[in-house]
This record gives sequence, structure tokens and C-alpha cells, in this order.
Amino acid sequence: QLMILLEPLVMAQKWNLLLRQKGIHAGFGNLVRLIFTSNFLSVFLATSLGADAARVFLMTRLKHDLTHSTASLLADRLLGLAAIALLSLGGIAVAGDRLPEGLGVTAILAICVIALVGVATLMSPLPIAVVRGVERFLRWTYDAAIERAIEEQRP
Repeated sequence: QLMILLEPLVMAQKWNLLLRQKGIHAGFGNLVRLIFTSNFLSVFLATSLGADAARVFLMTRLKHDLTHSTASLLADRLLGLAAIALLSLGGIAVAGDRLPEGLGVTAILAICVIALVGVATLMSPLPIAVVRGVERFLRWTYDAAIERAIEEQRP
């Protein structure tokens, strides 16, 4: 039960470090609050994507940049993928001879490829480009909705 309470604190510290790399100083307390709020919302939204969207939305309400907030969240997810890959490699090493013939080598190769793709994606400008594209689309959609609302109000 203690780990359940510590997990959001560790997540907040990790996210805080990623945000600081982008020049965003949101404050540890604010990030803990955001993570507890998004974890609560994820119970109702039933997906981790909903929790991530809530975190980004709440960061923008604190007047932080959408692009960098989202990019830091993507980096967090990719780091999580790398951690799972490393743990899987450790599990394969421990299982050793108990694995069926050839499965260990195949699993190691698959995990290495996934980890390399994750790291390459993290190091490339792709996450920022994707986030900026989504941000432009959302702004365009929002602007179009505002224009329609203004047009409807005109006599």
C-alpha cells in the first residue's frame, strides 16, 4: 500500500526532471496534484491515454506550453518502454534454459529492436513535430468553432 502512495511522487519527480529539460518549472507540488487528479480521472476514462490527456490539459491550465508539456509526457512514456525492455531482458536472462528452444534469442532481438526504436524516436525531432501538428490542428479547429459561434450571433 505504501508503494501505491509513493508511485505518484516518483512519477512527479521524473516528470519534473523532464519538464525542467524543456525550461518548464511547474513545481513538484503542482505536478503531484496533477498526477493524483489524472490518476483519479483515469479510473473513469478507463485508459492511460485519458490520464495523459488530463495531465497535458491541466498543465496548459497552469499556463505552460502545450508542445513541451506533451513532449515531456511522450519522453516519459518512451523511458517507461525502455525500462520494461531492460526488465524483460533481465527476466529472459534469469529464465535462461527454461525457455523453449530459440524463444530467448527471438525475444531478446525483439526487445532490443523495440528499445532502439523507442530511443531513436525519443532522440529525434519526431515527437515535437507530431505534438506541434496536433497543436496546430486543435487551434485550427478551435478557431473555426469560435468563428462559427460569432457568425451565429450576428443578426
